[in-house]
Amino acid sequence: MRIESLEETISVIGYFQNGGLKPIRFLWRGRTVPVKHLASHWTSREGRDLKHFYSVSDNGNDYYEISFHPRTFKWMLNRVFLDG
Repeated sequence: MRIESLEETISVIGYFQNGGLKPIRFLWRGRTVPVKHLASHWTSREGRDLKHFYSVSDNGNDYYEISFHPRTFKWMLNRVFLDG
């Protein structure tokens, strides 16, 4: 398994459900990555900013750590765990 730390801005399609935000898919380097499984969600404070982090997987064995920053409305791809 290859692990990379990236901190790249990405575009995400998601929806709100029961007071939470759920990512459905995201665009990374020209490729649409479907979110087939949400493994975990956690929050972290950086000063006054609360950031939401998600561990998600696609159709295969690849996992991604993405984050949403409500103050700026930006999504970031923080890390990838690529199988192969």
